[in-house]
Amino acid sequence: MKKVILVIICVVTIASCKQKNIQIDALSNDKKVKIDSLLTLLNQQNQFNGNVLIVQKGKEILKKSYGDADIEHKQKLNENSVFELASVSKQFTATGIVLLKLDNKLKYSDKVTKYFPELTFCKNVTIQNLLNHSSGIPDYIGMMIRNWDKSKIAVNNDVVKLLSEKVDTLNFAPKAKFQYSNSNYLLLASIIEKVSGKTYADYLSQHIFQPLKMNNSSVLNRRYKPTALKNYAYGYILDDNQNKVLPDSTSYSKYVVYLDGIVGDGMVNSTTNDLRKWDKSLRDYVLIPKDEFEKIISLDTLSNGKVNTYSFGWRIKKSEDGLSMSHSGGWPGYITYISRDIDSENLIVILQNFGNVVVPVKTIKEILNNQPISKTYKKEIILPEKILKKYLGEYVDKEDSNSITTLTLGKNSLIYNSTNNQWNMPFFPESNNLFFSKSQRLNIGFKFTETETGKIKLIFMQNNKKIGESIKK
Repeated sequence: MKKVILVIICVVTIASCKQKNIQIDALSNDKKVKIDSLLTLLNQQNQFNGNVLIVQKGKEILKKSYGDADIEHKQKLNENSVFELASVSKQFTATGIVLLKLDNKLKYSDKVTKYFPELTFCKNVTIQNLLNHSSGIPDYIGMMIRNWDKSKIAVNNDVVKLLSEKVDTLNFAPKAKFQYSNSNYLLLASIIEKVSGKTYADYLSQHIFQPLKMNNSSVLNRRYKPTALKNYAYGYILDDNQNKVLPDSTSYSKYVVYLDGIVGDGMVNSTTNDLRKWDKSLRDYVLIPKDEFEKIISLDTLSNGKVNTYSFGWRIKKSEDGLSMSHSGGWPGYITYISRDIDSENLIVILQNFGNVVVPVKTIKEILNNQPISKTYKKEIILPEKILKKYLGEYVDKEDSNSITTLTLGKNSLIYNSTNNQWNMPFFPESNNLFFSKSQRLNIGFKFTETETGKIKLIFMQNNKKIGESIKK
């Protein structure tokens, strides 16, 4: 097969049983019932595990937990389960900077070198550039994976030191363009510490979480600073045998351990209930006055003339329906999302503690707005092992004989690997010959047909389009 990035939703042939999709309760006019039916079915086939809170026009539509919080101790999620927010943390880091600015302790126009003189390549970068991801500073995560001593847990100062040693130029001139970089928010957290004289965790606790009575929210580095955890939603990923495990136990996600001391770009932990308090505080201008909030949502124009829609830890969208703010987060074991519509008082919070899931935000919004459902979610069926086994083996790409796809047997699945992609990825049956990936970010699949000579043909699909084919040896 060619060097392609696989990605799906398939269609049919060969002795197949009728294709089935997850069915939303179309007979109900109740939005809660429709959304709950979708999330329940996704949870039943391991595509959703987490808590959801949905508010429309100020009215709570759905607040519910789906799945496990702690598999080892057989604890289920509940409405106060605490999740790592990953990059949804960035809005709290930005708010810390705003509060210090309001106290006249810093300016958005301050140069980064005022706080980090060792970062000489940042001489023209401002705090505003950090807040809006227009700094040009490279992302630290790849550098740490390549250069850090994995036997130690890194903290912010270690990253600053590495940046000073390994980087001598920006990726682009400040404000030239938008480029998401976790380094920006790490530096902002360190600025909070330098200016306030407090740790990042203490500053957010004293100035955001405690005043807003977000009693289940905190900055938590549970590997760097182990602490007793109550009602915690442990994050899980799939190992090579398709079992749910903690990411700490796998070699490919081990960075969750040695990067655990780093704050600012992540590490805020919270609940759906606390995030509703957070949303209300923004609407009521409790911490951030209206005039300052207006500056946050006003958006910068980059030097290339394009409007930068990222601002202060939020992605801002302006449309004829009003203004919306959203952000997603991802870290091994956690997938998170928050969106809030300013003018219509809508709020969607999705916190998941399993990495191989879908985030059906678009479908939820379509249900809330009484719109046709545009996306189908594939439904896994159980196939007899004898059917699965006939597909096992090696497949030679039609256009490149050196490209070999290997399919091995998984749990009601076919495990995909190839000479180009060592993914060890499971594909699940939706019919006798049609298979799909449950990963939303890899929207891929394949189908099996037969050649004229009776050999099995493997057809790779991306967005309902054929992207390659291979023949079984």
